[in-house]
Amino acid sequence: MNTTIIDHISINDIFWVQFRPYLVSFGFKGLPKDTHLTIVFDDKEPDINLHVTKNADNPSDKPKIGIVCMDKTLLEEVAPSLSLAVLNKMLQPINLDDLKSKYDYDLGFISFDSLQQSVTYSLTEQKLIDSFKDISRFRKKTRLKIDGDIEKRLESLATSEHLQAAIFNNMAKLSTGFQTPIEGGMIISDENTLQVIRINDKWFTIHTDLKPSDLLTAFINPKLARHLIWKTMRAIIAVKNAKRYVDTEHLDKPIRLVKIQAKETNAPTQQ
Repeated sequence: MNTTIIDHISINDIFWVQFRPYLVSFGFKGLPKDTHLTIVFDDKEPDINLHVTKNADNPSDKPKIGIVCMDKTLLEEVAPSLSLAVLNKMLQPINLDDLKSKYDYDLGFISFDSLQQSVTYSLTEQKLIDSFKDISRFRKKTRLKIDGDIEKRLESLATSEHLQAAIFNNMAKLSTGFQTPIEGGMIISDENTLQVIRINDKWFTIHTDLKPSDLLTAFINPKLARHLIWKTMRAIIAVKNAKRYVDTEHLDKPIRLVKIQAKETNAPTQQ
């Protein structure tokens, strides 16, 4: 059986991302024409790097400005601590006792794992596919383009009797007995629905107002984070006005992140 692997996704020309075995490129509305950002992790190179570039008639002579780079072995070494630091930025603790008291203990919980294993999951999945069928199309077999009112489709799906029945059938009472150390789901009250993540016996919701600088400061100091953002914006402008690599060569000096020996942190910093 042949399986189609999607390697390019575009959503309403607002955002697009392209996957290759050795890189990930992405762009978004507001960037100059043909300009995009690329993360490269080529096996032939010792570093992983992020750079700004622009399509050109000669692919081997494209304008390019490196933003940041890091040794792959170092990245592998610090990846667990970086992941934890990013999670700490993304997750907001919930006091479950206060939440129960606020809603007079009238709360329900839907586990995403339980929902996925339920009989209704495959029907819900097909309903989601059908909702987006008329605004989604494939180009060149592996390029998915979504062009239409996504919010309207989601709203229609969320208010459908089918989905509401699936949610009701899989709702359970909040308990203190857990079968897995990590679980995602939704806490439902009469007033709203809260998406949550449980890690052991601690409950969290996800920050919805995070900015790029917030995530950057999870593993580098705020001053360097601001400098990287400034460097990226400057690179976008320079690449926009360039035609060949020689036009940007003097700016192609990525910041190398290295690990410093400190008492309380193993996070990378600028060299």
